[in-house]
Amino acid sequence: MTKYISVTDTAKMLRKDLKSTFPGVKFSVRSKSYAGGASIDVHWTDGPTESQVNRVLYRYSGATFDGMRDLMEYHSSVIVDEAGNPEEVHFCANFVFGHRDYSADALRWGIVKVWEMFGGDSTPMVQYHADGDPYMTGHNIFVKNADAYYQHLVWRELQGVKGEEMVTV
Repeated sequence: MTKYISVTDTAKMLRKDLKSTFPGVKFSVRSKSYAGGASIDVHWTDGPTESQVNRVLYRYSGATFDGMRDLMEYHSSVIVDEAGNPEEVHFCANFVFGHRDYSADALRWGIVKVWEMFGGDSTPMVQYHADGDPYMTGHNIFVKNADAYYQHLVWRELQGVKGEEMVTV
């Protein structure tokens, strides 16, 4: 018989799994329920890449969505308890979303990397929102040598780099 795990308990299990998989990385795990389902949002700064974290997050999704058919499909998972016994469960969080944020140092690192690769007439700068979160200015600076916008090149550079690989500039 399938055991149903609430979105709150799913978030607790996910938080524990993230802590053991990525020791020393601070994750914000927030669950929410709404008409028609529930989801979990996970935020972290720098640290592991999105693809590394997503390998953990996808284990806790209780559904998938097929946009071609406009259809949400529910599925069960099998987990192993402390005694080593397999158990069929359904996670009541339909979706789990990962959101990687970047520190000011990481943004500066990305800007320098792109500058070293492509040069350019001007470069973006790092500034801060009123809440203290950093952001990159100059998103509309076009880099002719790369045939792309600077901001896109920086995001692409940062996406595959783990936080510890970024050096302070």
